[in-house]
Amino acid sequence: MTTRDRARWSCPPDVTIRLVDWGHSTGLFSADPGRFQQSFALDDYPLGTYKGKFSPYWLTIKDGVVVTIEEQYQP
Repeated sequence: MTTRDRARWSCPPDVTIRLVDWGHSTGLFSADPGRFQQSFALDDYPLGTYKGKFSPYWLTIKDGVVVTIEEQYQP
C-alpha cells in the first residue's frame, strides 16, 4: 500500500466545518460548505473569514469518512 492509497477518504456534503472567526476573535463558527469549497479557488489571500488554501485544517476521520473539518488558528 502506498501513501497515496492510505490518503483516500470520502467527504459527505453534510460534513461539519468549523472555521476561525478572524474578524471577531470569538473562536470558531459553523461554516457554509458551499462557501468553504469556493474559497479554495481564490488566487489571493482573502479578507473575509473563508481562507481556503491559505489556512491549515484539522480533519476528523471515522471509518474512512471525514466527519469534521476544523481550521487551525494561527496568531
